[in-house]
Amino acid sequence: MKRKVLLIGIATPIIVLSAVATTIYFENQSTIKNSVRILKRAVTDKLNDPESARFRSLQLQSLEGSVVDRLKLLELKQYSLLFENWGLLFKYDPELFQLCGEINAKNGFGAYVGYKQFYISGGKDPIPFIAAENSNNFPKDMCNIGKDGVVYTEPDYQ
Repeated sequence: MKRKVLLIGIATPIIVLSAVATTIYFENQSTIKNSVRILKRAVTDKLNDPESARFRSLQLQSLEGSVVDRLKLLELKQYSLLFENWGLLFKYDPELFQLCGEINAKNGFGAYVGYKQFYISGGKDPIPFIAAENSNNFPKDMCNIGKDGVVYTEPDYQ
């Protein structure tokens, strides 16, 4: 009888933690997918032919860093913060996302212009920056800032 009570006492917290972790994981995946979709749409909104847009080398970066990176920053003494602010540690804030990659779209004559680097940050009114020919490297520089916080990459389709 004591063995069953001990087993139940051990199994219950494990099951509860597993359920919470699974819920958080799927919420994060939903947040990530929605953010990618919204930011892609914001990039293509100003194009001549938005439907022709092709993306490659996409990376969604979180300026907060990944969940694993945030947990590594906690020291043993600070685990009380984990319980007080678990939502901040385990969930992504879409306003702190930035999407980087390359885009190719048709111009007014119906021809593809070639892939150009772009950068767009999350927020209420995201403004995309698409590199022009002979331009500065602003999109590339901004993407290098968040390269340690990559939370999603999309495969290139040929």
